Order: sequence, then structure tokens, then C-alpha cells
Amino acid sequence: MGSSEFEQAKAHLHVDCAQPPAITWQREFDDEGKKVAMLSMTTDIFTVIPLIFKMLRLHVEGIAKNQVAVYDPLRKWMNNCYRGVPLGGLGSRSIGRSYRGYFQQFQIFPRFYEEKHVLANQFSAFVSHPGGKSYSTVLKLVCCYFCQARLFDAQNDEG
Repeated sequence: MGSSEFEQAKAHLHVDCAQPPAITWQREFDDEGKKVAMLSMTTDIFTVIPLIFKMLRLHVEGIAKNQVAVYDPLRKWMNNCYRGVPLGGLGSRSIGRSYRGYFQQFQIFPRFYEEKHVLANQFSAFVSHPGGKSYSTVLKLVCCYFCQARLFDAQNDEG
């Protein structure tokens, strides 16, 4: 980059803080603005109604075929700490942790949560990228190893 280009770029980047900007919104403080007539709640409702009917129709058809739905729109959804982190797409698996950090609840089949302690090194996460690279890791509680090491050191110091 030559010196003339540098000077031009420097001139464009200079901002005088004492002066107001040249391009601004021109509006007074007590202005209420314009009412947007084309965006109202009724048009939104009429847009969403076909989607709601389709979702309910598919849900009823699934119940008639004894299929387990991934998402039940008629059931109250409780957001709490036990939902877990999804490992994949919608309806895939998830794993949750307790407040102490232990892997406590996991879901392998949709809508069925198993609430029992998961032993260490029991879950593996596999990630594959479009380039062909695949990564895998074992979900484990890292501080558990530190706690065991401290307990082992404390027992050796006493004896």
C-alpha cells in the first residue's frame, strides 16, 4: 500500500467527536413515530393458523398409527435443569448433569428419559465434519479425577 493510499484511508477514518455525524436520524424526543398498519397481530395469526392445523393433524395421525411423536404439542413443556444437552438433531439423544456435575439423566429414545447415575466413560460423542474428518471424545467428569487424587494423597499422608 503506497503512501498516497495510506493518506486517503487515514482521511476517511478520521472522526471529529466534537461535531455530530453528517448522516443521522432526524427525529424529536417527543415524536411517537408512524404506526405500521401492515404489521398487525391479526395478520400474524392468520399466517400461523394453517401451520398449527397441519402440526395437530400430523400429531393425531401419528397417534392413530401408534407412532411416538418427537414433540407433543398438547403436553406442557417443563424447562428445568434436567433436560440435558442435545447430542445431535431434533429427537436425537441428550445427556444431563446434576448440580454436582455428575452425568445423571440421559435420553436415547424420544420422550423417554432414564434417570440414573451414569458411570464414568460410558458415553462417547462422535462428530464428523463434511471434509471427512471425524472426532470422538468420551464424556467424563474431570474434577472427579482431581478429587480422587486428593483423597489418595490425603490417605497416603495419614498412613
